[in-house]
Amino acid sequence: MEIVDITKNKIEKHIRIAKNRKETFVWLLYKPKVALCNIFFDLETNSHLNNFFLFAGSGDDAFHINMIVNHHGKHSSSRTIIRGFMYNQSTVEIVGEVNVKKRAHFSDTHLDGRALLFQESSARIDPRLEIHTKEIQRATHAAAVSRVNEEELFYLASRGIEPRIAEILKARGFLLAPFFNLDPPHPFGWDEIMNPLMDKFDYVQCK
Repeated sequence: MEIVDITKNKIEKHIRIAKNRKETFVWLLYKPKVALCNIFFDLETNSHLNNFFLFAGSGDDAFHINMIVNHHGKHSSSRTIIRGFMYNQSTVEIVGEVNVKKRAHFSDTHLDGRALLFQESSARIDPRLEIHTKEIQRATHAAAVSRVNEEELFYLASRGIEPRIAEILKARGFLLAPFFNLDPPHPFGWDEIMNPLMDKFDYVQCK
């Protein structure tokens, strides 16, 4: 597994998953105020990709994320999860695209993009699937942009949880959710992944 901490305003990565290889990537975006991320994966025969992109924005942060997964070989599989929260007037635009090529028979792919919004932040998610073979095992995608549920925060407040802590718990649970469906379910430490993002959230709440 590789954890990539994005620190530059612009990145472009081209990654090939070789035949019979299984790889897991976790991308963390929270440091730059403005970021353009172009990430491309190319999957060969019987290769498998678990791909997580987590982001956290505040203030007037502006993120643009383009995630492209190309299936070239048969029996390849990919699971791409793009998920994060935005605060204040921050914005994020996400394009997630999966291309299953003509010779990538019996491939299995899933693409999921979700954003949780606080205050006046905004998000746009554009999931795309291009299937060029009739022999496909599965190809699915999902996208959702939701604003934090004030009723849930009120319920936590009624239980004695401060509003700031309630929002942090909500954001943390939102980010962690996709990891619990992994097999094995706990392949790495949560703190290493979550703490930098939650530090950003703490800063947002306290500034």
